[in-house]
Amino acid sequence: MKHHEFDADKLKITTFEMYNASIVEGGRIYVKGIGDVKVMMPVPKIFCNDFRGMYFQDGLKITAMLYDDEALGFIRYDEVDHKNAVEALTKFKTRILNSELFFDGQIIYGLDDYETLPEMLDNTEFFEHVKLYGYEPTDLLSRTIDEYRTYSAIKCKGVISPPLWDDMISTLTRLYNVTDLNLPFKSIDDSYSCNIQGILKVCDMSSQYFGANTIECFDLPYYMLVFKTVNLPALPNKTKTTSVTGTKYTDMIAFHMGKFNISETFEQIKAVKHSLKYITSYCIIKNDVLDLSKIYRNYEQVA
Repeated sequence: MKHHEFDADKLKITTFEMYNASIVEGGRIYVKGIGDVKVMMPVPKIFCNDFRGMYFQDGLKITAMLYDDEALGFIRYDEVDHKNAVEALTKFKTRILNSELFFDGQIIYGLDDYETLPEMLDNTEFFEHVKLYGYEPTDLLSRTIDEYRTYSAIKCKGVISPPLWDDMISTLTRLYNVTDLNLPFKSIDDSYSCNIQGILKVCDMSSQYFGANTIECFDLPYYMLVFKTVNLPALPNKTKTTSVTGTKYTDMIAFHMGKFNISETFEQIKAVKHSLKYITSYCIIKNDVLDLSKIYRNYEQVA
């Protein structure tokens, strides 16, 4: 995998006049550009939540963090906070000087000192759980970064993913109620599968960034026959979210790890990471979700 090298010179703090913020398509803000033209900038939706439904006709001054002119996050402008953020960024750049670091659009991380954790993720020994050390640059908007954070990532056949979770085991326990922490991936595979919505999401991402030939393994014509339509995205949302496929959790992990391995651009790495996190968070469902025992309940008549 070609991890995207971090360039400290591209990380900067500036100010904008913001008209409004939206969580549409992952988050976006509209700011005043040259000649008072309204310009849209993608930004993580977590920063937009406090401004939803608000419109600032004259513009609200904000302090924003940019990487290569792309917004990573922002806060409401305050002269003292802005000054502190600029000073914190300067100190941070000095601290990481001469370090070999990488960036995935959210987290700055290193690969020289990663740790392979002892627990196995499945009984094939195909996946390894590794710990990466890094920083979230948007933390500089509110404080000085003095210490690194730890993140969970996956190693597969020598390929290491970017940071995926703060802590993988706790995430899997929360999402899938995993009880067998010795083989968590196997535990998920035994009870869960990807729904058709997840298949469509990953096919859309992969065909857009890696070519249409990369999605043949998902056999979309088969699902067209099953659902009797060539327009699978037009299926009702309830159908797409409750229709179990034969694609397992580890199948999705392996597919995305393969895409990490051939990613060459910053945009590809971000797209694969976003796809993997979305699908494993929202598109992995119980195999028995539509069993009659889950739909109907037998009641004993009480005399």
